[in-house]
Amino acid sequence: MSDNHKKVFVSYDWGTPEHEQWVYDLVKDLRSDGVDAIIDKLITQMHTVQLERMMIEEMKESDHVIMVLTKEYARKADGMQGGVGFETLQSLPDLLSNSDKYIFIMRHDGDFKDAVPYHLRGFHFIDFSSDSEYEKKYNQLLHRVEGIPYYELPPLGKKKDLKPRPFNIEEPTSNNKIFNDIDLPKLKRLNDLEKDQLEASAYNEMIDLFNQLFEELENKNSNFKYTNEKINHQKHIFKLYLDGTLKSGFKVWRGNHLFPGINFQFGHMLDINSDNSLNENIMFNYSQNGEITMKLMMNMMGSSEHKEVVGVVKELWSSRLEPDLKR
Repeated sequence: MSDNHKKVFVSYDWGTPEHEQWVYDLVKDLRSDGVDAIIDKLITQMHTVQLERMMIEEMKESDHVIMVLTKEYARKADGMQGGVGFETLQSLPDLLSNSDKYIFIMRHDGDFKDAVPYHLRGFHFIDFSSDSEYEKKYNQLLHRVEGIPYYELPPLGKKKDLKPRPFNIEEPTSNNKIFNDIDLPKLKRLNDLEKDQLEASAYNEMIDLFNQLFEELENKNSNFKYTNEKINHQKHIFKLYLDGTLKSGFKVWRGNHLFPGINFQFGHMLDINSDNSLNENIMFNYSQNGEITMKLMMNMMGSSEHKEVVGVVKELWSSRLEPDLKR
């Protein structure tokens, strides 16, 4: 990522102390992630400023203006009251010619329409109303500020060679709904090659998720480090360090005819060459409809099943790894 720091001015209403603290915490998070975010109170505390001139300069010079929409913000914007009303007047011409400069986020506890000023209806906004989704919504905002898509755009495939079909007025319709109330099963069963490919894909996804998990842990804890040693394409060894001390580790590998599925050996003494010792085994089960489930066979609380790899990783983290790091 470029060292060029995006400059951002945050527009909000002076409402309750709780709301002002939330806005300040948002600015603090943005600045910790390399965004030069600012609000009016962080400017006025350092200088004697003419407020309206300061607002004009900040909105003009910033790469983005983030507007924190609330019911009170909408009321002041629609009534052209206070600083919010002045910023509304300044932004109106720019919205038509440079709308990408403005990013709208929302906090509300009722009908979201009450938090949208009249002139902003129809624009997209990021909804920060639920505190439990703050991290997800914040990441969406950060991607928007940096100009990096949040979702990966799938590659464009080759066009199909479509040809006109012959018209037959007596062709039977495919919209027969007589048996819609019957759950007709899929009778095709997965063959051995398809099962092997599915398990290989699950293994690779598992390795990627562990890397993501530990990278996030490193970002939040400067004293945590990890290593990932790739023995081969179906065997890896992870080691977790706290203040330079080895706290936990595990070897993960794809099984064989003796120990099928995906196997784990947790602990400090991890044998690269011998795969005869393990203390967790993930078995794959396949339904007649081709659905796959993964079962942890050596869980102390009893075997548990997951349909997604991320569920397996989260359970192994909470039951096997996190307790060692906290000791």
